[in-house]
Amino acid sequence: MGSTAPSALTCRGTGRRLWHRCSTSERSSTGSSGGFDPGLSEAERAERRRQGKSVLDFVVADIGRLGGRLGKDDRATMERYLESIHSLETRIASSEALSCEPGERPTHSESYPERLDQVIDLTVLAMKCDATRVITINLGDLYSGLVMASFAPGTSSTEDLHSMSHNNPAAHAGAVRWFASKYASLIAKLKAEPDIDGTLLDNSLVLMTSEIGRGNDHYAGDLPVFLAGRGGGAIQTGRRLEYYDETPIAKLYIALLQTLGLTIDEFKGVTGALSGLT
Repeated sequence: MGSTAPSALTCRGTGRRLWHRCSTSERSSTGSSGGFDPGLSEAERAERRRQGKSVLDFVVADIGRLGGRLGKDDRATMERYLESIHSLETRIASSEALSCEPGERPTHSESYPERLDQVIDLTVLAMKCDATRVITINLGDLYSGLVMASFAPGTSSTEDLHSMSHNNPAAHAGAVRWFASKYASLIAKLKAEPDIDGTLLDNSLVLMTSEIGRGNDHYAGDLPVFLAGRGGGAIQTGRRLEYYDETPIAKLYIALLQTLGLTIDEFKGVTGALSGLT
């Protein structure tokens, strides 16, 4: 079933999935009350939510022990982090559509912007506490019927995202601009978080791209690629680079994996890293 809900995927070690939930609300429920169970009645699920606790309730003793061993600055950092978790929990709990019930494919989602903002904030929190080193944000199913006119200026009020990509280039450009603004929001939040020798953004690589370069005929060339972050100093930023001769995007992936310390020179049958990034 298609979904307008953005989601995130993280990996650890050899690529094992840590979580891949259909919505931020289910992710919050998993942390506080055991997750969505299709075998429960609505009354039983309501009782679970009523008895639900903050994820912080499960580590309160650990927080107390750690706080007593920290200096003033580290304790302040921990308190800011805990407050950001509590704030995000409150936002998720107050959102609409707090379940992950199977249902009809939605034609649009008024809550999509808020849910995407929640996914972005969860991403920053996960990176901040080093819960994972790799996160993929999936902006949703192209066939979900997402109509963006209520929150994305310049988009169509009658066509969904997929239809705009085929039939309405001007409206589709408005959708792309809106998604790019959310990418910019993620970059700004990473830049605002201090990290070793700089910020989280300085020590990260944040890639935004698309699987096709032109929607009306599914042309897979001339892909738009945005790359932010310095990767710990390995990437030179502040530039616009153009590559010709049908350069495979797999070469970019090889270069990024090498920047992350992997010994790799082949990806999906393509060999060699993209030049010019350092």
